[in-house]
Amino acid sequence: KNLDFNGRHDVTPKRIDQERKDAVVLERTTSSKFIPSIHAYCSTVVIMEHAPRDMESYNEKRLARNITISPLDRLKIGIHIASGVADLHSVDFIHNDLHEQQFLYKDGLFKLNDFNFAKPMYADKYTNGTCTLPKFTMGLFGRSLEELQYKTGYEGFTPSKPDKIDVWIMGNLLYTILTDLQVWNKKTRGDEDIKLKHAKRIVAGKRPQIPNRIKNSNDPAYAALLNALDMTWKYSWKERPSAGAIANYLIGELRTITGEETPDIRIDFLNEGS
Repeated sequence: KNLDFNGRHDVTPKRIDQERKDAVVLERTTSSKFIPSIHAYCSTVVIMEHAPRDMESYNEKRLARNITISPLDRLKIGIHIASGVADLHSVDFIHNDLHEQQFLYKDGLFKLNDFNFAKPMYADKYTNGTCTLPKFTMGLFGRSLEELQYKTGYEGFTPSKPDKIDVWIMGNLLYTILTDLQVWNKKTRGDEDIKLKHAKRIVAGKRPQIPNRIKNSNDPAYAALLNALDMTWKYSWKERPSAGAIANYLIGELRTITGEETPDIRIDFLNEGS
């Protein structure tokens, strides 16, 4: 992959450093099957395994064809998301920019990609614990509870551990996979007033609606995803489980549902093969 030179990206020292960081993270996560494999890197170019479609375009194509995903396939995609984030956190980085376009489809798996905005998780040299994030520089759209608290001047804001930021935003993705709806309306992304109002609702504890067909369903795959969603959206970051704990929970639920110790977690409801 390379920069978009048609007006979107300028080659600057900052941009080159972002691409370097992307390559470093890809190299450190080569053992993960939920993150693409890197083969080479130079300046603004990363050579990695080919993955022609991302989660957003995959879902758009599916919805255009009126293809319905089974609850079990939705659960599998939830495993892909949580596992990719967990594997990233295992090398002491957070993604810091999670959304549908960052997951590439390859061989039946959605793989976490694009680490230009990733941040290292630092350790306190006195306590050996993970340092918290006291302030945030990203915008409002699609961001975590703590970032919205900070941006809206919420008095109860307390700096959180970096990985818990990713876990909250991971919930936005799980919500979309579960419901085919969006937490944030992409059509109003450029409207600062609407984004601020939506941010204040989230800070006040408001959550997007779950359709009754899902909320009242007896399907265990739906129940597992609803539980995982509750985990990601714990209001206190100290009570929010790690991405790894959520991934393990979802995998455990899949094992229970299928009755298999090593169930197949691949999906291909567009029948596109690899």
